[in-house]
Amino acid sequence: ATVTFSETTSIARNCDFFGYIEQRIYRWIAIDQCGNKTTLTITVRLVDNEPPVLVGVPDIACIGDPALDEIEAIDNCSSGNFRFWDVEIPNPCGTGVAFSRTYEAFDPCGNMVRDTAILIPNDHNPPVMEFIDPELAALAPGEILTVDCNANNGYYTEYGIGDVFADDDCPKGVSITFNQKIITTDDCSHGGIVATLLLEWTATDLCGNKSQLTAMVNIVDQTAPEFINFIGEMTIGCNDPIPGIEATDNCGEVTITNLETIVPGSCPYEYDIVRRLTATDPCGNATTVFQTIHVGNGSGPVITGVIPELCEDLSIPDVTAWDPCAKEFVEVSMTEMTLDVPCRDGKVIERLWSAKDVCGNVSEVSQIIVQEDHTPPAILYPTWSVITKMIDNPYNLVLLSQTSIMEQLDELDVYSIFVEDECDQAIDPVFDLAISYAADCIADGYYERRVYTWVATDVCGNSSSISFSVDIMDDIAPVFVDVPDDVTIICQPLPLPGLIQADDYGQPVNIAYSESVSPGVNPGEFLVTRLWIATDPCGNAAKVSQSILWIPDTFLDCDIILPGLVDCNSHGVVINSSTFGGLGTLTYAWDVLGSGLIQSGQGTSSISIYVGFSEVDIALTVTDAYGCSTVCNATLDCLFSFGGFTSNPHENVQVADIQHTNGENGPASEFSHAIEVRPNPTDGVFQMQFFSHEKEMVELSVMNLLGAVVLRENIIVEKGMNERSGDLSEMAEGAYLVKLTSSKETRSKMVLIVRNE
Repeated sequence: ATVTFSETTSIARNCDFFGYIEQRIYRWIAIDQCGNKTTLTITVRLVDNEPPVLVGVPDIACIGDPALDEIEAIDNCSSGNFRFWDVEIPNPCGTGVAFSRTYEAFDPCGNMVRDTAILIPNDHNPPVMEFIDPELAALAPGEILTVDCNANNGYYTEYGIGDVFADDDCPKGVSITFNQKIITTDDCSHGGIVATLLLEWTATDLCGNKSQLTAMVNIVDQTAPEFINFIGEMTIGCNDPIPGIEATDNCGEVTITNLETIVPGSCPYEYDIVRRLTATDPCGNATTVFQTIHVGNGSGPVITGVIPELCEDLSIPDVTAWDPCAKEFVEVSMTEMTLDVPCRDGKVIERLWSAKDVCGNVSEVSQIIVQEDHTPPAILYPTWSVITKMIDNPYNLVLLSQTSIMEQLDELDVYSIFVEDECDQAIDPVFDLAISYAADCIADGYYERRVYTWVATDVCGNSSSISFSVDIMDDIAPVFVDVPDDVTIICQPLPLPGLIQADDYGQPVNIAYSESVSPGVNPGEFLVTRLWIATDPCGNAAKVSQSILWIPDTFLDCDIILPGLVDCNSHGVVINSSTFGGLGTLTYAWDVLGSGLIQSGQGTSSISIYVGFSEVDIALTVTDAYGCSTVCNATLDCLFSFGGFTSNPHENVQVADIQHTNGENGPASEFSHAIEVRPNPTDGVFQMQFFSHEKEMVELSVMNLLGAVVLRENIIVEKGMNERSGDLSEMAEGAYLVKLTSSKETRSKMVLIVRNE
């Protein structure tokens, strides 16, 4: 077959009228060699169900606030529009009235959102302020307060907005600011004054009315600086730097002076430094402390070239000693002695290397030399250790379920044994754990094989070791993770079985899944059993199951029961319903389209509606307690009479389309098809759509049911489909006849104005 594809895109000129913004039609046509054709068509509509967002609407504001001009509406699909209206309310900030302003944002698709602001009139009365700080409240007019300096974040004082109280008719809108102005500065030479400040507190209400409190303050500094982390006595090395000193002040920079005195010691490189430290602020307040630093910590020379432990090597190494204070090498001496230790045929010699610096400080380094040692170290372990149970067995098998033994095996490390040697005083053993896994757990009889080894070697290379092997068999079944609970699923498809995991000592774990479905106890019920079986490499298996009671459908159905003959333009027409099946409490959602309006009963099994001047499409969605739903539809027509017209009565008139033909020689030329009006009923604003076969001028008129013309104007219609908006918002509720009249014919449409106010 030959397949062709086409795509058609159309933009709706009225989203609210058409119900969508853009429509695309995708079409595939397949034709075989004999001309047989199959067409597949997909219609896609871009809809907008998201309302705009109002930005910048305050909870309360003053009338004329410039911020009200910054309010805007933002929409996800187009440029947002908004309007507002005011309603008088009692003034929440005093006597008289204020306004509740409702902002309504809307988009071309009819989505709408509202927000409300309270607008109060400007009373021009500023807030009333008073000091709540006792010192400030006690100030007499013209009095200057003297305050000790307390510099903090650029301010000389700790005063702030918390020192005043402001009262206003509308306290929600009062804001307080604080400012510090430096009038003069001084060097403390005049009465110890550092600076003179003007402190200002300003209270501003919602409408911008302001009041102010001020205070004059002389700042003095009578507080001396403080040293930071000061240590009165310390000891340092001869080459260590002298520690620095820091101090802080409440009002300004600190100057530190240091008067040092050197107190010589018995050695040129060991002495004391006595420091007299004085911290002074800009106003002359000073703090003095004394510090003693002992130079020289008696550490002695640094000896290098000595290997701590040797075997059979009695040669004399090149050993040096460096005096870091005098910065010179000093003489090194060595003494040698044979230690009285049990070393069988061998012996242990200890050499002690020592050096003395210029100041008499001595350093010592020890060296051990072992001779004729041919005995390896002895490796020992506690009698209660698991090593005792394993070391002498050629084959050890431990089941994973033997948790006590497994814990002991897991705790073994280099410190699980200790080493003794007659000649060597301290030997560090080497520990190794080698782990391998069986190729086939069941056939090999184990899952994991461990080999534990400890090796101890003395300085002369004599070595001993212990080792044992243990096979670990996994005899514990896997453990499932996140097993689903038993559930009941009604009016929904069966969910996919979730991904269930299983934890096990041995990996990998194989999980097998199966599902069975059987009839339930009641008709329409099914029992679904889901089974998971997890098997590890050693054949241990575990299984879990989930039971699901599945009710795909509750067989919910409904009928709409219409009344008998109904007159057009009727109120209180009762529409009933009957239901069948379903489970639990039912909910009802009615929808009325066309020339109708729900007056009461929404959410119940019966509603009362208004019927206009044409047929009404009624839809009812019934939903049970488990979410099962059904939809039933019905169309209600009405009997219509034009008895209310006082002029131009016509017989056999259809409500949806009234046509007049004025031509004498056959039918009129096709000026337009039936007029479409939406919404209908309307609150006054509506949209007309009609088709014209030529461009011409026609008369648009609106007539009430008494035959009086309430609107008449001439309009130009274009060839093709035309759209035009109408506004009868100023008209009373009721029915109106909208007519389009050309030189050849007249087309009419009944429009019903209904307002829910």
